[in-house]
Amino acid sequence: MGRPLAPYRLLRSPPDFHSLLSAESQALLTANLGEVQARISAACAQCGRDPADVTLVAVTKTVVPEVAHALTELGPMDLGENRLPPFDAKLQAFKALPEVSQPTWHFIGKIQSNKARRVIERAAVIHSVDSLKLLRTIGRVASETDRCPSVYLQVKHATLQGDEAKTGMQPSELKQAMAIAAELTEAGHISLAGLMAMAPLGLDPSIQKSAAAETFALHANLAASLDAGLFAGGTPRLSMGMTGDLEEAIAAGSTCVRVGSALFRGLPPELRNATPAQTAPPTAP
Repeated sequence: MGRPLAPYRLLRSPPDFHSLLSAESQALLTANLGEVQARISAACAQCGRDPADVTLVAVTKTVVPEVAHALTELGPMDLGENRLPPFDAKLQAFKALPEVSQPTWHFIGKIQSNKARRVIERAAVIHSVDSLKLLRTIGRVASETDRCPSVYLQVKHATLQGDEAKTGMQPSELKQAMAIAAELTEAGHISLAGLMAMAPLGLDPSIQKSAAAETFALHANLAASLDAGLFAGGTPRLSMGMTGDLEEAIAAGSTCVRVGSALFRGLPPELRNATPAQTAPPTAP
């Protein structure tokens, strides 16, 4: 058996999940979620897809745990984080109240090799497997910890080559990545979900959406060329699209959109930024 996850060290009393949210903030959160869900439904209608086939991952990295919980009470149970300290703060808050339904946690940020163990111990789904080295590391750590994370292979296509902020495997590396993933899947160390993509950012607004559409289409075509039998469910899923380009992603076939700012727009500062007292330091090695 693998080493058990170290307990989360509570730095304050168990949270009252409703104490910080005024009726106005609750109403705003509800309205924001409704708008995002309406956008997803409209985008699916435009291309003849079922909205139920698109998972909304609420990216809660900029809000305090109370807001994350309030959102799960409205429906979304898939939450995404990209850094370990705020991730730990939310984990400890949810774990402090066992009667609260536990969400499915997604890790969407870049993972350093020395942080892989902590991510695997915490996240059920990892979207940012951006190198062959990291894929092998995840497989090894998963075998040592009796975990089997669902993973997306992050690919950096031609449209992103000039963007130094974006990481990812080269398309030419996917054949080798699929071979490694097949071995790890057979051993029960990972579940291969699909491909993850990010669109170019910071472009002129007149070409931003067309660049996103091009990038997403390239990734969808790449996914369609892979051996579908190696993916969980017999088909590759696509983690593509954020607040500014979810429509383009859904049109290209995305099955998972990662949305943060549109969900939490307008919330007051005390709900948008965790204070040091609310952010627990990592406690696992």
